[in-house]
Amino acid sequence: MGKIAGLVTATKRSRSPLQRELDGMTKVFGTIAFLAVAVIAIFGIARGQDSTTLVLLCISTAIASIPTGLPTFVQAMLSSGARRLVEAKAVVKSLSDVETLGGTTVINSDKTGTLTMNAMTATTTGVMITVGLAGLAITIGLLSMIEVGQHLFGSVPIGQSIAFTAFALCLIVAAVECRSETGTALTTATFDSKQMNWAMLGEFVLAVLVTQMDVFNRLLGTTQLNLRQFGWALIPALALLVLWELGKYVARRRQETTQVAHTSPAAAGAAPAA
Repeated sequence: MGKIAGLVTATKRSRSPLQRELDGMTKVFGTIAFLAVAVIAIFGIARGQDSTTLVLLCISTAIASIPTGLPTFVQAMLSSGARRLVEAKAVVKSLSDVETLGGTTVINSDKTGTLTMNAMTATTTGVMITVGLAGLAITIGLLSMIEVGQHLFGSVPIGQSIAFTAFALCLIVAAVECRSETGTALTTATFDSKQMNWAMLGEFVLAVLVTQMDVFNRLLGTTQLNLRQFGWALIPALALLVLWELGKYVARRRQETTQVAHTSPAAAGAAPAA
C-alpha cells in the first residue's frame, strides 16, 4: 500500500489539451512575428532606411504581435464553462481535469486481462492487410492515370498532374475510411469532426492549387487541368472508396456470423429441458 501511495503522489501532472494548444499557438505567433521582423529588417536595410526608424519599426512590430488579449479571452471562456457546469450541478476543483475529459475520444478497457494478468492488450485483425491493399490500389490508380494522360491527352505532364490530384483525393478517402475498421464512412457522422473537415478541405484545396497555380507548376512539373481531366482524377478515389466499403461490408458480415456462432451454443445450453 505504501508503494502504491508513493507512486500516486510521484505522478507528474500533465498539461491539459487547452494548455498544449495555447503553447502551440504561442509558438506559431512567435515564429510569424520573428519572420515578419526579419523581412522588415532585410527590406529596410536593402532600401537604405534610417537605422533608428528601422529598429523602432521592428520593435513595434514584435511588441504588436504579442496577443495580450488572449489570456483574458481564455479566462472568460473558462469562466463561462465553469458557470455552465455549476448550472448542471457539477462543481469541479480543477477545470483542467474537465478539459482533459472533454478531449477524450476513446477509452480502452479490458477487465479480465487487466485485473488477472496485469496486462492490457488490444488486437486488430486485418488492419495491416487493409493498409497494404489500399496502398496497392492507390499505386495502381496513379500509374493508370499517368498512362491515361500520356495516351488519351498526349502529354506526360498532364498525366502526372492527374495522378497528383488523384493521390490527394485518395488520401482524403483513406483518412475518412481509417476512422473505423468496419464502420461505414457513408454516414453524416463522418463529418462530425471539425478538424477532419478542415483537413479534408485543405487537402482538396492544395490539390487544386498545385495543378492550377503557375508557381507550383514550375516547382513540381505539373500543368493546369481542365474539368474533364479533373474527372479522370476522381476515378481512383471513387474506386478506392467503393473497394474499401466492400471490404468493410465483408468484415461486418463476418463479425455478425461469428457472433451468431458464439451466442447460439449459449442459448441452446440455457434452454430448459423438455
